Amino acid sequence: MRNALNKAGRTALDSVSHPFEDVKGIYDGLGKALAQLGLKLDYERIKRTRPRIAEMLR
Repeated sequence: MRNALNKAGRTALDSVSHPFEDVKGIYDGLGKALAQLGLKLDYERIKRTRPRIAEMLR
């Protein structure tokens, strides 16, 4: 399912290939929703692992 598309017509690789700063707003919204459940996003870990995930998907 490497080339599976989401509703926006993008693959998983497309989603993690953009610089973190370009998609930080998405994480901010997700973080706000998760905060209501007592969870907190680790932005530094997300920034560090997104390129690794992109490499695995390539």
